[in-house]
Amino acid sequence: MTLLRFNQITNFTESELDALIVSGISTIQTFLFKEASSISKSTSIDIKKIKANQAKLYEYYSTPAVNFSIFWQELTTKRCTYSTGCNKLDEMIDGGIYSGEITSIMGDSCSGKTQFVHHMAVQMATQEKDVIYIDTDGSFSAERLSQMYDETYSLMDKETILEKIHVTQIFGLYNLLSVLDKLTEELKSKPDGSYNEVKLIILDSYSNPFVDVLDYHSNNQRGWNHAKKQSLLSIISAYNRALRTIVMNRPDIALITTNLDLKFAERLWHNNCGLIVNIEKIDSDIREISCVQSERVNQLNCCRVKIDKSGFTDHIELNQPDIGPNEI
Repeated sequence: MTLLRFNQITNFTESELDALIVSGISTIQTFLFKEASSISKSTSIDIKKIKANQAKLYEYYSTPAVNFSIFWQELTTKRCTYSTGCNKLDEMIDGGIYSGEITSIMGDSCSGKTQFVHHMAVQMATQEKDVIYIDTDGSFSAERLSQMYDETYSLMDKETILEKIHVTQIFGLYNLLSVLDKLTEELKSKPDGSYNEVKLIILDSYSNPFVDVLDYHSNNQRGWNHAKKQSLLSIISAYNRALRTIVMNRPDIALITTNLDLKFAERLWHNNCGLIVNIEKIDSDIREISCVQSERVNQLNCCRVKIDKSGFTDHIELNQPDIGPNEI
């Protein structure tokens, strides 16, 4: 269910939205299915304003019929594969990061998830592709990007590369949902606009915006009642739909998120992703990346990469010297 919230579609004030929620109208579906007169009676909102907003929402969420052959042609011709810059990793995930789908990077704290998306941002920028980096937990580091450039791409113009990466810091789930709505509208309505060259969107991290919603803590989920779980799952559904809409509207864009393992919503999130990989720390500078879910990749696949100031690079394992028969 899509949450009813303060955004560019409706013109309700925040106090009016609060009145709607108190009356049990918290989703767009509920708002559209209820009679305007009934809503007006329970919230004291002018009935003309209610009808006008219902009409706006009907128009916004109604999708015209599309010939499937045209849709399929657009999807297949615009989808791309973007290299990670690591040959072993590209081979493991069938060529690289695919556009038109969501890739989720999972792993424990300090496993290298944020380092990987920083690496991908620089990797794409060096190929003259714009990147939108949405930082939801304050982990973005301009210094880290600069170090990656200095270590690997020093022969290219630094300013030209780094200006391809557009960073926005957002704290709070509802602020993020509002930004995703605006971004979706911009990408859909202005194909030749300022976002035309965007080929990668990074969300670091997926889970942080709703960590504080409903007093979320991973160690107290057993104490949640049914209503609390359902409320959070409804929020996550709206969140997932907002992300999925972006890659559906722009099949040339890849969307990468970093994520913690949320057991209570695992199936809901996994159904949203085309590829899920897990990063595991093996040593201070070695990470093992394994496939958790993919329709293209064998889930037993894994590879080891090296992590350092330059980002992620191929890990070359030193072979043991051959032992001759006379040396046994």
